[in-house]
Amino acid sequence: MGGGGLVSKKLTRISVKLHTLLEDSSDRAKSFLPQKHHVEGSFASRILGATLLRSEFWSFKGEALAKGFAVGLFVAFTPTLGIQMLLTCIVILFIPGNLPIALATCWLTNPITAIPVYTVEWHIGEMILGIFGHDSGAPPNIVEYESIMDFVTNIFKQGGTLWLGSIISSAIIALLGYCALMSIVYLERWLRKIKLDDFRQIRREERKRRKEMSTTEALHEYAATPPEKEQNSPQEEVER
Repeated sequence: MGGGGLVSKKLTRISVKLHTLLEDSSDRAKSFLPQKHHVEGSFASRILGATLLRSEFWSFKGEALAKGFAVGLFVAFTPTLGIQMLLTCIVILFIPGNLPIALATCWLTNPITAIPVYTVEWHIGEMILGIFGHDSGAPPNIVEYESIMDFVTNIFKQGGTLWLGSIISSAIIALLGYCALMSIVYLERWLRKIKLDDFRQIRREERKRRKEMSTTEALHEYAATPPEKEQNSPQEEVER
């Protein structure tokens, strides 16, 4: 066998092992995702009803996983802490995808990560508003304002700045997440094809080997059988 064949076989073995690893990781990840009985008793289910239990929201096909992941990422990076799960369930109705992965992903922003995430997004919004020459609002300090209305107005400006930064960040992160997961899906499909081709090749070689062994055994058996003596026909016996 040439060097090219050896390299091809090694790459095939690596691909098969990698696909097996992806399958095992996927099975383990599914065990940590929300199940239907978790959603059935939730606040979102009481509001939206049995719609959330439709099969299209529980599909683990590649496209559904990528859409659910993108929805979860988009909601996670919006300043909606506390209603993220409800908002995720609402968005998934308009962008049908895998609901369990969307619900799990939306908790990337939680009470621990919310403050640093929202701070970065506020600065992004401030930078964008500054580019267009708009006021983003100053950090609230009631002493600096002549009236409560000025303070409230500034709070709304800051809220708008935060929402602007969060919407832009959420859209970009959701798009990148969708592309990343679809890349993994295409990789898994390619590795699965290599694995199936390798399995079929092994089966073909096995059948060929069995056929050759059967032919060899038949030849050995024929060679070991002693030749039978030639018998005369009855007519020849009478003539003799």
